[in-house]
Amino acid sequence: MVKIFYLLLCVCVIACSSQCKSGIPGLTYANDYVIQVDYQIYWLNSSCGYSYHTHRKFAILLENLLNIETPEAIYCECGQVICSVR
Repeated sequence: MVKIFYLLLCVCVIACSSQCKSGIPGLTYANDYVIQVDYQIYWLNSSCGYSYHTHRKFAILLENLLNIETPEAIYCECGQVICSVR
């Protein structure tokens, strides 16, 4: 069962169907990375002062710390209007 979670107003978490895989609205217009592990939501946010490449390195570090492989996640790059879901 696939569930995709995104942040609404950067506070509330709302579930949507797999139809959202085409993209979801930007979260904060900064660099964002959101994953769900069991019943917890992890949201990694960095300002536009950090490159997206550096932000992704932090996301990979978080995945390693949580010991998860290829999680379903939301990726937003600074200034993006539509985020990708992978």
